[in-house]
Order: sequence, then C-alpha cells, then structure tokens
Amino acid sequence: MIDLARILAVVLYHAGGVLPRGYAGVDTFFVLSGFVITRMVWQRRELTGRVSASWFFARRIRRLLPAATVALLVTAAASALVLSPFGTMQLTAQLGRWTSVFLANHGAYAVAPDYFGTRADEVPLVHMWSLAVEEQFYIGFFVVLAFGVGRRRGRAARLGQRSPGGC
Repeated sequence: MIDLARILAVVLYHAGGVLPRGYAGVDTFFVLSGFVITRMVWQRRELTGRVSASWFFARRIRRLLPAATVALLVTAAASALVLSPFGTMQLTAQLGRWTSVFLANHGAYAVAPDYFGTRADEVPLVHMWSLAVEEQFYIGFFVVLAFGVGRRRGRAARLGQRSPGGC
C-alpha cells in the first residue's frame, strides 16, 4: 500500500505537474515507512525483549540489495550502450559508485545539484537518492534507539537498586 501511494504520487508529478515538485510522494512515503518500520521494530522488541539493529539491517539487505544490484548493473550496461562517454555516462558511473554504498543523495548533489534541472534520462540513477536517505535515516534511528533505550533501561535499573520498594 505504501509503495502504491509513492508510485502514484511520482506518476502524477511526471504526468504533467499535477503534484508540485514531486516531493509530496517521497515525503508521504518517508512518513508512512517510518511509522511502519518503527512499529515493526517495537513489536520485535516486545517479542524478544531487545531492539536488534543487526536483525533489522540483515532483513533490509536481503530485501533491497538484490534489486539495487540489478538496477545498478542494468543501468551501467545501458549507459555504456546509450549514453555519451563524454559526459552523461561518466556522471552516471560516478553516481553509480555513490549509489552502491547507499550515499546516492550525496552523489546526486555532487553530480547534479539542481535535482529538477537534471533530466532523468541524462543521469538515470539520480532517483536513487530517496533510498539512500531512507537507509541513512534508519542508521540514525538505531543510534538514537541505542542511546535512548539503553540509558532509560540503565537508569531504571539504577533507580530500582537504590529504592528497595522499586518506586
């Protein structure tokens, strides 16, 4: 359902500017995805008693890496056949390197600082920035959880030790 909303928003943007600037689809996806994944992580915590970044990222890797790898390889092959070796193919290769380590948002800015000024057929991987932002968010998400949850659990344990009644 989430992917359908995102796809529909992007299609409506490219179909003649029905949605302004195309950010509405990406923003909607980020909010819904964040909610769903946070809920999934907390449900897993209730089941196992802990928040597991390794479980989460292993699951993400199994789900995303095969498709991202195919997208990169097909784009590289098509770029070699279709794009000019004197510009757009080089930009695509540069962005492909950034994309392969989930930093396409940084690479897209380096290659094409004006996202809406660059046509997708000039730099095909420019749209991978949203996946990079999502993965970077989840790294930060788990850092916050690790410090926040760990501190609260440690503080609660210390408070419980000081007070015989646990109150």
